Amino acid sequence: FRAQKMLLRQMLKNRVLLFHHVGKQPDLHAPLCHFPTMAVNTTQYLGSPEFAHLPPKVAQFVRTTAELCSPDSIYLCHGGKAEFDTLMEGLVKSGTCIRLNPKYKPDSFVAFTDPADTARAEKDTFICSANPCDAGPTNNWVDPKQKKEELTRLFAGCMKGRTLYIIPFSMGPVTSELGKLGVQLTDSAYVAANMFIMTRMGDEALAQAATRDFVPCLHSVGQPIVDGDPSSADYKSARSHWPCNIPHRNVCHFPETREIWSFGSGYGGNSLLGKK
Repeated sequence: FRAQKMLLRQMLKNRVLLFHHVGKQPDLHAPLCHFPTMAVNTTQYLGSPEFAHLPPKVAQFVRTTAELCSPDSIYLCHGGKAEFDTLMEGLVKSGTCIRLNPKYKPDSFVAFTDPADTARAEKDTFICSANPCDAGPTNNWVDPKQKKEELTRLFAGCMKGRTLYIIPFSMGPVTSELGKLGVQLTDSAYVAANMFIMTRMGDEALAQAATRDFVPCLHSVGQPIVDGDPSSADYKSARSHWPCNIPHRNVCHFPETREIWSFGSGYGGNSLLGKK
């Protein structure tokens, strides 16, 4: 207990150092923004040369999702530090992240979630296998057809006012047979930035998706922006810069089709679907 108190005291001391001289901190209740300078209007993107050159299965995944979720714009993540820096700049501007003092912690940021949007969401996590026995004794099982119908209703129009990010990624070396390839579609710039850190994300992984199977991963924070107001959703986050929809949170695995669908949470363990 004494060691914990000493650690907490040191963390509070460091917090003063880390946040000192970083300039005016963002308003944590400022309206959330997406990044129109990086993204392209959805209709224009679906008719663009970039979309035409996507691997066919990826293009179909993007089109189907765009039609269901109705994002305002679409952005294909190419990977690279410059793209990451642009994403983080936007996240700092919106208040989602706070840049730490570069003197002590260069290229470091802190993000505070909604207090209800945390790890250990077991009750909202489901294995949707055809055979209930395949879910195992410690997991929640739901009939895949039933859960897919429920999720389709939740995802309908959920990305209005937001940007759909296309994130091709590999868990492990991109060209290795042991690497696991995925394509995540999300309306969270926070997810896009963290997938750059956690995975091998970008054009090289996208090229592999032309000839290899990939895991389709669909994610939404579940809070559309209507008339510029993110609080118009049925769940009002305790922190306006951290959109989520906890009453409808679902993290679902579909083993037979190798799909992962996650709705209503922005927390990394529930939204960075390469972890699944």
